[in-house]
Amino acid sequence: MADLVNVAAQIYPSEGGRYVTCDSGFSGSTRYSHCPVTARLNDRLLTVFSGSISAPEPLGGGQDPEWPMESISSDLSGTGGVAHVELAKPGSPSSRYDLVIHRTQGKLLVDDIYCTKADPSTSSIYQTGWMNRSGC
Repeated sequence: MADLVNVAAQIYPSEGGRYVTCDSGFSGSTRYSHCPVTARLNDRLLTVFSGSISAPEPLGGGQDPEWPMESISSDLSGTGGVAHVELAKPGSPSSRYDLVIHRTQGKLLVDDIYCTKADPSTSSIYQTGWMNRSGC
């Protein structure tokens, strides 16, 4: 379970006393290349808001995501598991994401992101309209 939590902590690392997304400070086609994500998710993250002039961060939050508090738990499965991430700001509703993690070529990598306690078939990052939802 600690391995799954570690992968999720790499997606939402601590930086300067706050939690950010792993692509913080990066841009372009290599924006997510240092994040522990599958090639499939990397492609989706790069294309999910392609053509949008202004769009929220695909990994969560608004256009400048940062949170002072983070909580991560996990559930194991035969091929990896799910990391449950809660990101919070005082006075605001928490953002809650489930990261589906698979073992790929010997590494644990995030392959899908959906809203915690939501049906993955409707809230997965791969679903049409994902960028239009208000948050998790």
